[in-house]
Amino acid sequence: HCDNNHMITIKTDICKPLSQKLYNEIISSIQLHQLKCSCGHSGCLIGHGSYRRTIKQFGEKIILKIYRVKCNVCGKTHALMLLDIVPYSQIPLRDQADILANVLSGKSPVDVLNRNPLVDENNLRHILRNFRRHWKERLLSERLSLASLGMLAGKCLAIYKRQFMQIRKTANILFFFFF
Repeated sequence: HCDNNHMITIKTDICKPLSQKLYNEIISSIQLHQLKCSCGHSGCLIGHGSYRRTIKQFGEKIILKIYRVKCNVCGKTHALMLLDIVPYSQIPLRDQADILANVLSGKSPVDVLNRNPLVDENNLRHILRNFRRHWKERLLSERLSLASLGMLAGKCLAIYKRQFMQIRKTANILFFFFF
């Protein structure tokens, strides 16, 4: 992956399932000058294309058009993500956190698998393996809990510059946006 590719994760007060309509509403409501590049400059981001991203949600594959912006100061590009999107994963953040919360408390993740039948046993093993390899010690060292997903995601972005359960080290910064 290229060092010029980064992400901006947008946290909103909207608690609706992911959809292209919701994504577009949020992105179109943000004025690009409000966003800050990871180089520290503000007011320097311009539209720079998009790419398609598949999300498995409620038994459906949703294809989102993810918009990108480019900093006209440093040249870095940023994908504009919503909080429930885990970079490089098709499983929403909420489902991954619910699976982990169930397994860590000794319960079966069957309710999550029933809610999202596209999450299969391979996805489940992958989530658990990635958590053990990349996130378990981080959560323990910072005393972070799965109880408040919004707070957890915000802390992970602030401390580690990655969304919770994001495995690749692509820089990711948090932007709070409230309607």
